[in-house]
Amino acid sequence: MSTSTLLKQRISRQGLLIAAALVLVAALALVGAALAYTSPTTSTVTEQTNQQTIATSVNTSAVVTGNTSLYQRGTRLQNMPVYFLAASPELTFSAQTTVPAGQSVQVTQQLSVVSQASREGRPFYTDRRTLLSQSTRTTSGVVRATATVNVTRLQGAIQRTEDEIGGVGTFETRVELHVTYETDRYQGQLTAKAPIQVTGGAYWFGDSLSASREHATPVTHQVTKPPDPVSYLGPVGVALAALVAAGGVVYGWRTFDADELEAELVRLRYDEWISTGEFPTGTEKRYTGISTLEDLVDVAIDSNKRVLYDPDIEAYAVVDSDVVYYYSPDPFNIDAWLDT
Repeated sequence: MSTSTLLKQRISRQGLLIAAALVLVAALALVGAALAYTSPTTSTVTEQTNQQTIATSVNTSAVVTGNTSLYQRGTRLQNMPVYFLAASPELTFSAQTTVPAGQSVQVTQQLSVVSQASREGRPFYTDRRTLLSQSTRTTSGVVRATATVNVTRLQGAIQRTEDEIGGVGTFETRVELHVTYETDRYQGQLTAKAPIQVTGGAYWFGDSLSASREHATPVTHQVTKPPDPVSYLGPVGVALAALVAAGGVVYGWRTFDADELEAELVRLRYDEWISTGEFPTGTEKRYTGISTLEDLVDVAIDSNKRVLYDPDIEAYAVVDSDVVYYYSPDPFNIDAWLDT
């Protein structure tokens, strides 16, 4: 069955109702578009304000003062992965802490050498030697301090302590940097630790001595975003399409012939019972009009006959003996053709 024919038949019968439904859809779509356009979205945004970064680090250096074939005497070695006792028995630590510039910041730097013995994770001996302790207020954004330690003497002290402890625990020597600060908005502390290894002829650090911390104040506020064009242009497009479709439906309702379309649907539905031929005539025939094509097909089925369709006069007929049952969407065509 033809879908277009069925649609035309529905439009011819219920065109005004379908058009009204389409106009309602268009109105609802326009209301939705108006609501979307006049209702911007609001979201909560958190911004980090007053951001400040505090950072500290320690650089090492040593001047070659001993006899060695590795370096020239007087050479300053900086941040070396290993130093040699025979070449550079004294090590200089340079601590540097950076703070926000342009404001008064209180900074305290303390650098210590800590020797600690532990057993099963619990310390039972701790020796702390402070190399530098400085407290200052600055507006330049940088605080520096230096301290020098004789590693040969340090090695002797470490060795004596290890000999007294013996093998009852683990022994570690490390360098610790502690920094406390107070800015116009924040205060806190930084800590950096690095183990120092001293052997018979060399010394080195296991990690770098550095730490940093960022501060910020979260501020939450509402942000209004304009509506997405898709949210209101989409419904507008639906409304326009619905109005255009409603206009087409009204036009079809005015122009489509409901009876012809109904007959066409019946003809398509019972196509196997209908054949094309000439309308039967004769003075001996009696002609009986049938109100619908579907009723005419029922007559053909009951009498086991076929329906003849004459395209010249657009008429259907079933011949049963001397009786001709017929149907035409325009009965005047039949009356004129039969000269009745």
